[in-house]
Order: sequence, then C-alpha cells, then structure tokens
Amino acid sequence: MSRVIVAFILITTILVFSSCGREIDKPSVILIILDAVRADHLSCYGYHRETSPVLDSLGSQGIVFSRCQAQAPWTLPACASIVSGFTVKSHGVLTRERETFRIDPSMNTLATILSSEGFSTAGIVNNPLLSPSIGFSNGMEYYSFYPDGDGRAMETVDESLTWLESNGGSSFFLMIHIMDPHAPYSPPSPFDMEYSETGISGGTSWMIDENDHTLILNPEDRDHLVDMYDGEIRWTDMQLGRLFAGIREMNISDSLLVIVVADHGDEFLEHGGVDHGHTLYQELLHVPLIISGSGLATGVVIQEPVGQIDILPTVLDYLDIDLPAPVDGVSLLTDISTGRALPSSGLRSGNLISILHDYRKTIGDMEEQQYRMYNLSDDPGEQIPLPLDSSDVIDLESYWTTPPVFSPQLAEDPDEIQNSLRDLGYIK
Repeated sequence: MSRVIVAFILITTILVFSSCGREIDKPSVILIILDAVRADHLSCYGYHRETSPVLDSLGSQGIVFSRCQAQAPWTLPACASIVSGFTVKSHGVLTRERETFRIDPSMNTLATILSSEGFSTAGIVNNPLLSPSIGFSNGMEYYSFYPDGDGRAMETVDESLTWLESNGGSSFFLMIHIMDPHAPYSPPSPFDMEYSETGISGGTSWMIDENDHTLILNPEDRDHLVDMYDGEIRWTDMQLGRLFAGIREMNISDSLLVIVVADHGDEFLEHGGVDHGHTLYQELLHVPLIISGSGLATGVVIQEPVGQIDILPTVLDYLDIDLPAPVDGVSLLTDISTGRALPSSGLRSGNLISILHDYRKTIGDMEEQQYRMYNLSDDPGEQIPLPLDSSDVIDLESYWTTPPVFSPQLAEDPDEIQNSLRDLGYIK
C-alpha cells in the first residue's frame, strides 16, 4: 500500500473522529513549545533511550506527526511561524547583523485571533527572544516573561497550573514555553546521571574559539553533552507529566486541545557544528509535533511532511473558527497535502534556505547559487549530496524572490537583544 493511500486513510480517520466530538462550543487550547528539542531524541520518535514517556503517552492518545519541519533553525523566526502560520519569508521576524525585526502588529497570531473570539489568553515563556518588545505578547491578557528562564521547567508548570485554576473554567488559550533543554545542558539531579555513560555528573557546554567560531575546542565532550541533553529532555518530560496530571485533576481535559512542538533542534557535530541557528540540516529542522484533543483520533502516526506553519490553521479548524486571512500553512485535520514544498530559512547571516519536498531536500545558498540535494529516505543524516532536481531549484528561487507579506519594524532595545543573542550562544 502506498504512503499516499495510507495518508488518505489516516486523514479520513481523523476527520471521522473530529466530526463526532464537537458537543462543546469552544474547547480550550494549550500550546507547548519546547526549546531546542530535536525529534530523534524522543522515544516516541524511535530514540534508543526512554527520554519521553509522558510525551509517548500523549502521542498514544492523539496524533504524532513523524516528519514535522521547522521553518527556521532558531527560536525567533521559528516561534513567529508557529504562532502565525506564515513562513519566515512572509512574516520577516528575524535578526540581521544588529537589527532585529518585530512582529508586524497587523499580523494575526493565535493569541490575537482567539482573544477576539472571547478566549482568555496567556503566555508563560522563558526565552528572551519571546520578549513583549518583539510582539509575542500581542493578544495576551496575561504574559509572564522570563528573559533568563533556563532551568525553570518546574516553576513554569507551577505557574501554568495556578493560571489554569483561575481561568480553566472558561475557554482559554495558554502558550507555554520551556527553555530547559537549551544549552548549557545542566539537568537537575538525578537526571544529570540518568544517561551518563561516563560516570560524570553535572552539565557542561561547548567551548568555541573566540577568533574562529567554527572551531570547537572540546569535541571529545560530545557523548557527555548528549547524555546531559537527554537528561534535560527527560526532566522536562517529567514536568509535563505534572502539568497533565494537574489538568486531569481540574476536570478540563475533556474539552482541551493540547499541541506540543519544538522550535528547533540542536547540533552535536553531525556536520561539524554545535548548538543551532547556523545551518539547515535535519538535526535542527526535524522537530516533534504531537496533537491530542477531545474528538480526535488516537494512536495515529502521520508520515507526510508537515510544518510549524500548519499549527495555527489546524487549531482554528479544530475550533471551527474561520481564518481571518489566508496563511502559508494548512489544517492538518483536513488538508495534509502530499507533494507540497516546505521551506526553511531565517539564519542570522548568509542566504541559506532549504526546501523539503517529500523525502527530497535541497539546501541552497542563494547568493552563491550553490545547491545540495539529499534523499532523506536513503540518507537521513544528509551525508551524500545527489544530482539536483531542477524543480527544487525552481522552488528555492520562487521562495527566495517572493515578496514578504508583512512589513515588520525594527524592535526596540537592539543592545538588549544583542546581549540576549550572545547569552544564548548565537553570537560571540
């Protein structure tokens, strides 16, 4: 049976379930964004370590999208795509040199749309790039922003539960961002030893040469860093278990849509680099996406490529709310298209973009007109470039030359943003 037929059957299954569980006019929505979590380090995505039993359980009760593509390899542009349904080229929320562009106030987001529909709206976030000054608080009645929020998974869950106790009785939209898996990798005890094969506890970071930012000074620490990274994921997963347990105790889970996604992944020398934001390989772009909610099918795995841009139209489709204006994404409940091109871009420097077309992926340097194509089915690690397909070059050129939809303005406090980028390791 072909994958296209299988996908059609799965989509039909989702539609059957979603059409027979709409007794509540306005279900509530929780969007959980995990920072720097790559899909292939979650056990529900086939990882050899049991790093995510809570997310595994959530996936078994909902839909796992096995091939979700991030629209950018770092937080700022990726999260703008998550909340808006637009590609980076369309929304323009990114940083170039010392200039950071904020969300255009005219651009709809999940919070602005749902607020206008009468939902209570809140955001509890832990990354300085999700600052109100960049516009991520637009439409939020309550916005709890921690610019130094690494290691706050427990406190974030506590705050989320407190907010839900006061607002869970009516339709709400809650966006939760958890920073902990982001470097430096410092999981609390006992998770610092959960996967340690060296017997060494405690977190550590990559050491990068101050003069040559491509030179990694401690590549021998890779395995230990991976152990600590996996410990951070396991710790975060446990905190999500506390969140879901609290939701069940409040008796609001029967009218709730839960979406878990990552903004991007992380590099561990697969292509010679570390951290994120500098390349467009799959270790940065392949992110988890799990959707679970009342009336949806359970235990379904969708293998067709989807994107972060699909989250907003999917939520509105589930809630039976019309899109105020067209977006770049599609609803994953009714329109999982086969064969579409999924773009990724938004690096702080350079002109790299990528296009994913089924299992065929092309990365292009649009200034140098240099391209590399990979077959992710045969070569998931992107090690063997193949001869180019002319249609993919056309897709790259089309995306690159398409005018932006919005005109974002420069964000205030550029020095503060630069300091945040430096603290996060994006610049040295």
